[in-house]
Amino acid sequence: MLNETQQAQRKLGLGATDCAAVMGLSPYRTPYELWLIKTGRQEEDTILSEDRLRLRHAHEQTIANEYEVQRNVKLRRVNQTVYHKRLPFMLCNLDRVVTGQRKIIECKTSTAWLRQDWGVTGSDEAPIPYILQVQHQLACTGYEDADIAALIDIDDYRIFPQPRNDKVIAKIEEACERFWNDHVLADVAPPATTRGDYKLMFPTNNGNFIEATPEMEGVLLALAIKKAEIATYTIGKEELEKVVIGFIADNDGIKQGDKVVATFTANKNGVRSLRIKERV
Repeated sequence: MLNETQQAQRKLGLGATDCAAVMGLSPYRTPYELWLIKTGRQEEDTILSEDRLRLRHAHEQTIANEYEVQRNVKLRRVNQTVYHKRLPFMLCNLDRVVTGQRKIIECKTSTAWLRQDWGVTGSDEAPIPYILQVQHQLACTGYEDADIAALIDIDDYRIFPQPRNDKVIAKIEEACERFWNDHVLADVAPPATTRGDYKLMFPTNNGNFIEATPEMEGVLLALAIKKAEIATYTIGKEELEKVVIGFIADNDGIKQGDKVVATFTANKNGVRSLRIKERV
């Protein structure tokens, strides 16, 4: 967990958790949103409460302890922020390193709902933002090896080897250098990549109207057609689902031979939901 000093240091550079956003591969933050934060136009997410920090610290320690047991090694904390030797605006904070080795251990938790985002233990199939985070850390430290140790749900423990990948690191360094110099230091916003970015760029309206160009007329027509198609699809889908539910009635679902093709069952709150199995 980052302390207040480390949080302040992150504002002066690009941390490993910023890497995916810099490269446009973060599900949580766009390059434009990151630029707002790094230029002081928007505050980063508030520091977690003491209760949540304590829980995260406990999970991290549990993951580290299990790694020591499974790999028969000792881990140690790294309390200081590590800076890239050539690009000092690139920095990172490490969860653990293996004692006596130049190897990083990144501790992660995940919910059962995101289990499909992880590969089998021993593979390198972790979520892309975490892979980029670790490669960013390897770039800053100069180390050659890392593992992502993940606790999924409460008892699914997996380890994902992440050896240094110089091709990926070169792309990370190039993207970070361009983002820092061309956008943060130059105070020039990166282009919007989502509708949310545009809402942040233009939070208010000025009361004027702008004349449509021929190109925009085509876009508006295409959008109107898409909306009509969606409305038609939604109505048709609801009518078909009504027929299926009426057929199932108070049963659990529908079978074709030994294969279940549809279910209409209740969750723990007693709410029934229709599920149609994929058909090949």
